[in-house]
Amino acid sequence: MADAYDPDTPEGAPSRTQYVTIKDIRVVLIGVPLLLAVLYPVWAKMRAEAEKTTCKANLSAISKAMQSYSQMNDSLMPPICVESPTGGPMIDSRGRSINWATLLHSHMSARHSFRCPSAQPNEVTPTQHSSDPKATIELSYGMVISMSTRSYDRIADPDDTILIAETINGGAAGSYNPQPIVDQQGQKSPVDGFWIGYDDSNLEPSLKTRAMTRLAFRNNPQGRYGADLPGRHDIGIFYLTVSGRLGSLAPQGALVDRVRNELSGRWSTK
Repeated sequence: MADAYDPDTPEGAPSRTQYVTIKDIRVVLIGVPLLLAVLYPVWAKMRAEAEKTTCKANLSAISKAMQSYSQMNDSLMPPICVESPTGGPMIDSRGRSINWATLLHSHMSARHSFRCPSAQPNEVTPTQHSSDPKATIELSYGMVISMSTRSYDRIADPDDTILIAETINGGAAGSYNPQPIVDQQGQKSPVDGFWIGYDDSNLEPSLKTRAMTRLAFRNNPQGRYGADLPGRHDIGIFYLTVSGRLGSLAPQGALVDRVRNELSGRWSTK
């Protein structure tokens, strides 16, 4: 069918068609990918910033839940986990740990989560819900073992001592996890991301302790905390101090400091 005659079209002007031309298709095929290539980094950065904001809000809510629990339990922090009859962490029939997050859950704001949105599915620790046996808490934060059942009043420097930090379960994503948690029979626990331990022990540091374990730094199976090590966020990982202060930890921050036989600084055991 011929193009409709337009009396306003100047004589000699090229006619217009109502159909898409090959040239139009080429413009779309070239222009759309270029546009997406320009916009994707902007979108990715916005998403990363939103995830960081959510993660920090989660930690703030965990701090409030921890304090609420403490007020009802003689100023004590919760135990790191419920112990099984064989001495290891209690694991239910669905492979879920019964840990500090289970105990805090009823004190936790319903608007917040125990999982950072930047955590990959294989990085989270399946944790038993406090009241619904069919529900599972997805946990991407761990508690420092030296803080288990400690009194808030007995922490020397609560504003700088780390209580909770971002973790990865089971050595996933190449995270540093050199000390499996085992029971009295040597049976390895299937989940351990709720527990921040030491590179030579899960219970107490020694004079040989060099670094903390299970922190959410990927591609680090040998515990080489270099400056270029990828964390869960571009700046590293987030942590929560005993007093409720939020901070960010660079890879080198996983290394410990000590004064004689005690750890000092952010990983203080005093």
